[in-house]
Amino acid sequence: SSLASFLNGVPHGVYFFTPSLRRKYAGPRSHYMRIPLYVHSVVAMNSWLWSTVFHARDVPFTEACDYFFATMQLMFSMWMALYRMSRPPGGGSSKKKALSEGQEGHEIRSRPDRNPGSLVAFLGSYGVGLAFLTFYVYYVHSMMFTLFDYGWHMKINGVLVAFQAVAWLVWSVTLGRRRRYRFKAIGFLTLVLLAASCEVFDFPPYWGLIDAHATWHLLTAPMIPLWYSFWVDDTAFETKLAMGGGMRD
Repeated sequence: SSLASFLNGVPHGVYFFTPSLRRKYAGPRSHYMRIPLYVHSVVAMNSWLWSTVFHARDVPFTEACDYFFATMQLMFSMWMALYRMSRPPGGGSSKKKALSEGQEGHEIRSRPDRNPGSLVAFLGSYGVGLAFLTFYVYYVHSMMFTLFDYGWHMKINGVLVAFQAVAWLVWSVTLGRRRRYRFKAIGFLTLVLLAASCEVFDFPPYWGLIDAHATWHLLTAPMIPLWYSFWVDDTAFETKLAMGGGMRD
């Protein structure tokens, strides 16, 4: 399980620390998803680091860090999905801004579109983020000072994964229906849910090394590049729209 956890963290590190890959998935400074995607990578690396440590050294402190940071990763991924879906095509950045970045060599951070609908969605995503943060503080406090309940922890994480899968599915048949790469997000989350079935249909370790939990993590590790591939395509598509390109990918 420790090796499997480490392998899950490697793709996040490769994409984050390789400048050419980082530019592809996070985009230019004007791209509205740039900072959330950076934070996503850092949160994921931290989560898998503590998962690696916990499975190598199972003590109360490492166990708590593994649980808390795993939930943090899932909550942030859920917020990031809602934030992405709340933005208008192209992020609401103007063609002039994007062209000035591409042609003049300087970067200008995009702002939310100023029409009332997109502004409400933009502010709403931060309201959801505040709600997530509040619940996360309650979750950590409850686990630390009331009852360290593994069952409750797994239910929360299961709901977060399922809700995120449903959110991306709805997006793919509505706002994202004209984007061919949308199937990468759906495919990734479907594969993750299938891999998670190893936790449901538990089985004893093979050769005393690989149990259901380790198998789950071994299966998810090669899926992570598919997730980043989705963001590479989405960033390219959104950047093209911001520069005045069409809606066809």
